[in-house]
Amino acid sequence: MWVCVGDDFEVVRLIKEIIYSATHVDCAKLKGDEIPRGLQETLTGQKFLLVLDDVWNENPMKWMDLRNLLLNGANGSKIIVSKRSKTVAEIMGTVSPNFIELQGLSPEDSLLLFKRCAFKDGEGKDFPNLIKISKDIVGKFSSEDFRELTFCKHR
Repeated sequence: MWVCVGDDFEVVRLIKEIIYSATHVDCAKLKGDEIPRGLQETLTGQKFLLVLDDVWNENPMKWMDLRNLLLNGANGSKIIVSKRSKTVAEIMGTVSPNFIELQGLSPEDSLLLFKRCAFKDGEGKDFPNLIKISKDIVGKFSSEDFRELTFCKHR
């Protein structure tokens, strides 16, 4: 799942985008309690990889509101966050050793790092279809705008 966050860390919007990214079902009609319940139904028991791209939020309460809804995934689920501020990593609780600052990595080295963090075997050999997706993800992180990634282990 991939969600571009930007400077609008509005939890309801993010929940809807996560649901859409996972299911490709338009959830614009969901209201009130249906929204978080929909996310929990989508993630419960599922192993997932969620990329939260370009996070600017420095409000810890907003992160906790979203984080608490992401805890229903299966063991081994992961959240990867790209951000422009170490403060964001601190708020998300992912400072060293999970904080990795990328400076000038080649696309090949970026892919190698991504696979080591995203796949249990460090290579993704058992998931050839996810390797292509990994290359697309790394391609988005290769621009100068995304030098820092925070890798968050879920559970």
